Amino acid sequence: MPPPSASDADLIAAVLRGEREAFRPLMERHQQAVFNYLFRRVGGNVEAARDLTQGVFLKAYQHLAEVDPSQGFTPWLYRIAHNESANHARSRARRREQGWAPEDLERLPDPMGSTPESRLAEQNEGQRIRQALDTLPARQREVLELHYFEDRGYEDIAAILGIPLGTVGTLIHRGRARLRQVLGEPEESGSG
Repeated sequence: MPPPSASDADLIAAVLRGEREAFRPLMERHQQAVFNYLFRRVGGNVEAARDLTQGVFLKAYQHLAEVDPSQGFTPWLYRIAHNESANHARSRARRREQGWAPEDLERLPDPMGSTPESRLAEQNEGQRIRQALDTLPARQREVLELHYFEDRGYEDIAAILGIPLGTVGTLIHRGRARLRQVLGEPEESGSG
């Protein structure tokens, strides 16, 4: 078995050779990032994010042979996570559930050293930004979340969402402009 520090490609190759235990370091390497992405996508619902994360890695394991080496494992994994969260949202819509549950946000651990006043201000600002994001068209919201919250580059976002690279730039630019408008912030000067 390759060492846990092996590249994603080496770990995938080991799994495909039948070394199933090589999937564990691959999963451990990406699990927190996928959970964080799904947590935001499901409106802060911890249990839903945990369930979806498990489902993402199960699907990833079952379809590991489909990873395109030229695209890499991470964008492929995020594409699965994106699709799973979209399926979850459609399922929730059918059950007529509402979006973000503020009580789930309260269960998050507090940053060290924060005061009740600073936590309240951060929570209010976070809710204000989430509400503004929720006013954006779905594609603009998705690219902004992937770019700013998941620190994904334009190429990764294009691969994750299955859209052209130029479209990613356009959606980010328009999404930022719309967010500034909704939040009542001044327009950016110059080209953005």
